[in-house]
Amino acid sequence: QFVEVRVVFPREQLTSLAGAQLRSGSRLDRILDEEAAFAAADAADRARERWFRDNLPWLVAPALLLAFVPAGVVAAWVYRRHGREPGVGAGPRYVFEPPGDEPPALIAALVASKQARATGDAFTATLFDLIRRGYFSALPATTVKETWGGLRSEDISDLVVSPRRRDAPSSSGSKRRWPRR
Repeated sequence: QFVEVRVVFPREQLTSLAGAQLRSGSRLDRILDEEAAFAAADAADRARERWFRDNLPWLVAPALLLAFVPAGVVAAWVYRRHGREPGVGAGPRYVFEPPGDEPPALIAALVASKQARATGDAFTATLFDLIRRGYFSALPATTVKETWGGLRSEDISDLVVSPRRRDAPSSSGSKRRWPRR
């Protein structure tokens, strides 16, 4: 910020003109015109600010439209192009036959063919399938889990899985033959 002061007085009131720049003509009219132009510019700035404040609600709505409508159009285009799941036909209402004898790991590999490794669910399903077929036995067990340095304990149900001997009978009472490789 600055303050400017202009003082106009007749030349005759000076006792010496040493160091002064002398110019011919009256400078008062030029100074008054310049000050009037400054005042008019200041009044125009104040009027522009007042108009902006008075019309702010009407200016915000188009600005929001200009900001969000193109963004919404781009988002809709991206969603239509990349975001939707491909359409699949309606599945059967009821599957009438039980699952086949295929191992669960094979089914998991066929269903999720993009995965390079078997998942934990596929491993668990395969283990239970081998228990069902009689290659492993599973006995229920309870494990005590201690936490907080033995201050708290919790009983956890678990299974003890062990391989069957080749000549041991399966849970159904018949001998199970091991597959040959």
